[in-house]
Amino acid sequence: MAKRFGRKSSAQDNFLEPLNVTGLTATDVGTSRAYNNGAASVSFTPAATGGGSITSYTVTSSPGSFTSSGASSPLTVTGLSSATAYTFTATATN
Repeated sequence: MAKRFGRKSSAQDNFLEPLNVTGLTATDVGTSRAYNNGAASVSFTPAATGGGSITSYTVTSSPGSFTSSGASSPLTVTGLSSATAYTFTATATN
């Protein structure tokens, strides 16, 4: 199989890591939760792999490093604090 998308892995010369996900958006879904038990639904466009398969995605919050993993978008990150602004990053694993 020809590998056309991604960046070269530092661990192996013949392996391409998936490109980054795009179109990341987060929606607050914690309005009915108890104080300091908020959540956000994070949606994204899957990473390009050039024919390879993505096994999972992980979304991480900053601050706090709260995570959520799964096979597809959207992912819900829980444990968020009230009155705190968060940013999120998403990574793909293959």
